[in-house]
Amino acid sequence: MLLKGKKKVGTTTADFERNGIRNIGFLKAAVAAAALSPSLEPLSLYGLYNWDVDGQERVDGVAAGARHNGRSITWGLSLSGLEAGLPLSLDVEQDRPFEHATWGAKNIKLATSSTNVTLKAYMRF
Repeated sequence: MLLKGKKKVGTTTADFERNGIRNIGFLKAAVAAAALSPSLEPLSLYGLYNWDVDGQERVDGVAAGARHNGRSITWGLSLSGLEAGLPLSLDVEQDRPFEHATWGAKNIKLATSSTNVTLKAYMRF
C-alpha cells in the first residue's frame, strides 16, 4: 500500500487507500521525411503508444470502482520553419484511446479522441 489518508465524501470523511503503484509512460517512434526526399526536410512524422495504469482505490476498505487501465495511441506530424529561416514550428497530433486493439476505452470515465495543434515560436536570448 503506497497511499493512505482521509477523503471527503459528501459531508463526511472516509479512509482512503490506494494499493499498488501508478505506471505512466509512452513508447515513441519518429521518422524525418527527409529520408524520402530532401525537399521534405522540414517535415517529420511520429507515433506514440501511451499507457496509464493505476493501483486499486479503496474507500473505507471497499473497492471504489474498477482499477484504471488507460491506453492510447497518438500519431502526428511536425513542420519546422527553422530550415527556411522562420523561427516557428507547427505540430499536429491525434490521440485515440483504446484497449486490446478495439477503439473505445476500458475503466476510464470518458474516452474521446483529441486533436492538438501547437504553434511554437522560437526566440534568441
